[in-house]
Amino acid sequence: MSVTRDDVTCMANLARLQLTDEEKEYLVKDMNDILEYMELLVQANTPSVPLLPYPFHPITHSSVYG
Repeated sequence: MSVTRDDVTCMANLARLQLTDEEKEYLVKDMNDILEYMELLVQANTPSVPLLPYPFHPITHSSVYG
């Protein structure tokens, strides 16, 4: 899977961002680098590493504005 210039243009439009051609090219490269790194992480051999428990604490309006 890779990110294309059209993908970046679509995401920018959805986020209502106006990007220059240079910014789009930078984001294509940057996003593809991130995806390559994620693929590398998926291949990591980690069966001896225990899963970390992440308790779910939803942020509610009352917990923020009390």
